[in-house]
Amino acid sequence: MAITYKHSGNAGDIIYALAGIKQIHLKYGKKADIRLWLDRPGFYYQGATHPLGDVIFNQYMMDRLRPLLMAQPYVESVEPYRGEKIIVDLDLIRQRKVNMPYGSIARWYFYVFPDMAADLSLPWLQVPAMVQDDDIILVNRTERYRNPFISYEFLRYYPSVYFVGTPGEYQLLAKQIPSMKYLEFKNFYDLAVAIRSCKLFIGNQSMCFAIAEAMKTPRILEVCDFAPNVVPSGGGPGFDFYSQAAFEYYVTELAGKRMDKPAVVPSPDPIRAAMLALVSQDVMKRVGELTLVDYPRLLKLAEYVR
Repeated sequence: MAITYKHSGNAGDIIYALAGIKQIHLKYGKKADIRLWLDRPGFYYQGATHPLGDVIFNQYMMDRLRPLLMAQPYVESVEPYRGEKIIVDLDLIRQRKVNMPYGSIARWYFYVFPDMAADLSLPWLQVPAMVQDDDIILVNRTERYRNPFISYEFLRYYPSVYFVGTPGEYQLLAKQIPSMKYLEFKNFYDLAVAIRSCKLFIGNQSMCFAIAEAMKTPRILEVCDFAPNVVPSGGGPGFDFYSQAAFEYYVTELAGKRMDKPAVVPSPDPIRAAMLALVSQDVMKRVGELTLVDYPRLLKLAEYVR
């Protein structure tokens, strides 16, 4: 018989809860039946921007997260919560004293459910790695929980920097790193495989960093000064920083020295050249307004013209 857990999000909090859920499986041999409470109202600090707006977690996020959760050997099922009887209510961390919003999100569950206490230096999430590229740096920087005194601009001196996150987040950070490319994924399992396979992951306090932390990918965390609740621990290695000097030092330690010149800005020129023979100047004007995240639309446009 599985143990039924209820959780209403966010997605990153669910990833951190998995450390304790895995520990329960190791102790008692019981797999997890995870019930996710959808469309609960979200309340964030003033000025915060969340991709889901005014809800914590919804069906769209559940559909993207479920393949990653179901890939874990200690998870039996992942379904929406519909008021059925549950055994462990993980949402109690928001009702009990756990030092929120400070400390460690993963440990908040241990304070409420002591038998979930796990060794956070060990990985609790597993996916297979792709063929590893020794140059790829993956970056995620959400619009919440930022350190306003930190710049990512120096990363333009590294040749293979890719962004994972929302298109809006990408466009904001691309102003600092014009050479950075955008990666899209159909679900968070594929995202985890990419994080597992990169040379280095850099991010602020987000679901993407939670995945990197859970797998002990080499990682660097931008700490939020007013809500520091993520603590890298264990292998990888994992570092966190408050200052620009520390940030750049850790990147050098894990990714090597930067180039003397900025990386070349990726250009859609080859596609534009092919399109010139196919479309009118009016359509080309529309193509010129597209960004890297619009490549799928650009290719569809080419197919349509053909």
